[in-house]
Amino acid sequence: MSRFPAVSPLPLLLLLCGPSTRLLADSLPNLPAPQNVRICSYNLIQVLYWDPVSVENGIGKVTYEVEFQAYGTKDWYKMKCSKITETQCNFTNAFPNTWRIFLRVRTVNNQLESEWVNTTDFQASRDTTVGPPTSVKVTSDFGLLIVAFSPPFDKISELNYYVYYWKNNAEKKVKATRSTSVKLNDLDPWTEYCLQVFAEYTTGEKNGTLSEPVCNRTTVKAEVMAIYTAKILFSVIFAIFALGVVCFILKQRFYENFKHWISPPFNLPAHIEEYLIEPTECVILAVLEKGSFIEDHCDTLSIISRE
Repeated sequence: MSRFPAVSPLPLLLLLCGPSTRLLADSLPNLPAPQNVRICSYNLIQVLYWDPVSVENGIGKVTYEVEFQAYGTKDWYKMKCSKITETQCNFTNAFPNTWRIFLRVRTVNNQLESEWVNTTDFQASRDTTVGPPTSVKVTSDFGLLIVAFSPPFDKISELNYYVYYWKNNAEKKVKATRSTSVKLNDLDPWTEYCLQVFAEYTTGEKNGTLSEPVCNRTTVKAEVMAIYTAKILFSVIFAIFALGVVCFILKQRFYENFKHWISPPFNLPAHIEEYLIEPTECVILAVLEKGSFIEDHCDTLSIISRE
């Protein structure tokens, strides 16, 4: 019999392998953490970016993990961007736009992990960059400029718009609106105005982008145009009436001369007139023989006596 008590092999195995395993883990190199971690948000499209991590010593291809934390809390939660090879994570619509959150990312390779790299707090409604309104059109209408445009993205009810307008490089004026159409009425007639439209999220942060300048020329106001048209119409009517009066006076005064000029009197040729005035010899002889141009007509009357 052995002088030593029996020893279970499992504790012995753990005793022998434990220090070696710990030494192996300590000897593994640390993975580099992602660098240049940043959040880009444009028109409420949120994407987390970072630079790719390069590793050596045959570690192989690395992946990345992303987690988030709500402002004022301590717990971190995994996002859909887990064990990805891309150096970006699109988290659009992952949270309400008014939430304040933190994001962090790290490099992973099998059992190796890098340190976490955290972002500053992010709030979409505050930090997103709003693009310029599109399809900006300006129409001139009786002294007004009617501005119409399309929103930069589909959340129309959550945007404020500012129309900046000016003339001849003068100081800019601004008009605020919640609609995608606005009328500018404090304008000078027959003047060219240029304008730009600016959109912002309803938080009041000036985080928008101006549209390209668009110009158009004003006309006169509707009231002025109505008076101008009435004057022209009155002038035309007066001119027609005056012309009629002048024509009537000229007709009364120069009618005979005008008639004679238009329709001169007809005169027979001299030889025909002479022929008609002096009867021919044949006609005179007939009158002398008959005594008249009309032949005498006689009726026979018979008287019968009664026996």
